[in-house]
Amino acid sequence: DIWAGPMSYGTQLEVLLTLQRIMEHFVAGCLSLEPSRASHAVRVVVAAAIVAVGDAVLRKKATDLHSAVSMHLVGVEDREPFGPSTALFASQSETIEASLQELNITRAHCLDYFRQQQIPDQNHIFSWEKEEYSMQPERSALQFATLIGKSLNCAASHYSVTGENPYLVHTWPEFAAYRDICYWFKYFLCAHRALLPSNTNYRQSRNAMLRWEYNGTLRVGAFNCRDLMDGVRNSGGFLASGHRWPSNAIPRGIGTQEIRTEDDVLYIPTLPTYSDALGQHDAELLLSYLTVPYLRIPLVLNFFATDDRIHALRDPGLRTILDAVLFEPSRFLPPDVTTLPVEVPTLEPRLLGTS
Repeated sequence: DIWAGPMSYGTQLEVLLTLQRIMEHFVAGCLSLEPSRASHAVRVVVAAAIVAVGDAVLRKKATDLHSAVSMHLVGVEDREPFGPSTALFASQSETIEASLQELNITRAHCLDYFRQQQIPDQNHIFSWEKEEYSMQPERSALQFATLIGKSLNCAASHYSVTGENPYLVHTWPEFAAYRDICYWFKYFLCAHRALLPSNTNYRQSRNAMLRWEYNGTLRVGAFNCRDLMDGVRNSGGFLASGHRWPSNAIPRGIGTQEIRTEDDVLYIPTLPTYSDALGQHDAELLLSYLTVPYLRIPLVLNFFATDDRIHALRDPGLRTILDAVLFEPSRFLPPDVTTLPVEVPTLEPRLLGTS
């Protein structure tokens, strides 16, 4: 039992190395396929689950040899714990279409698990997403490596994080395994147009082994590419929505006109008719329902359930909207947040999330 049972250091290391291999196989398979909204949900949630399991194993105190990586990840001598940030995962996974209950449940468990670790912002490590994936070296990762290095009586540097100075990763191999699974997790969350190409040559998992370099910035290579973020950093190609796959449940007028409240709907002179599948009155109703994410599922289902509207779903755009309403998990609300909204519309939209 990796959650509650005792564990030796040998088992701890074996689990981390196995997770690293699983992640490499998973990445090779994912990058062999054309990216899609459905596959993106699987990519980010499975990668998050791998990181969560690896993190939980490393936070256990081994029954024999105590890993320095494990001790400083948890926090020793009144030091606060270290760990990866999952804020980007929480945001990106709001718009995935989780048509399988396992994806929704796993997403919620992962977000809840990392929230329970109570990692302070200054101790977030392996946050490759900072500054639009510029891959600048982190002070927190260097501090983490320095604390681990003290147990070996050696000074740590950014070359210790990359493994170019191999003493740290040679002594504690779980550090490199943990670093690598966190990298692929953050890679899948990147909302850049040039990311995630498809190539059948990616099928071999050995090509997913990461190669790290430090030369002022961190460069991470795989699949015969020296730097996976070379076309991403400082290129300005990030999607404006911040999501790899923006939500299809956001109400919009004709074109890209975004609608935020029901009042916005009332002041639009001509509403989209979805290839004449809906009249202006019905379009007004549907767009109004989409402005209330917390209530939109029963409202939209009831809207399409009538005899005169069910046939409107012949339009692909309306089917896309219905899928998004049903399967996008939207904002995550941690179970320990018990505050209720006191205003309508609320000034704290985070309270309208789901757990």
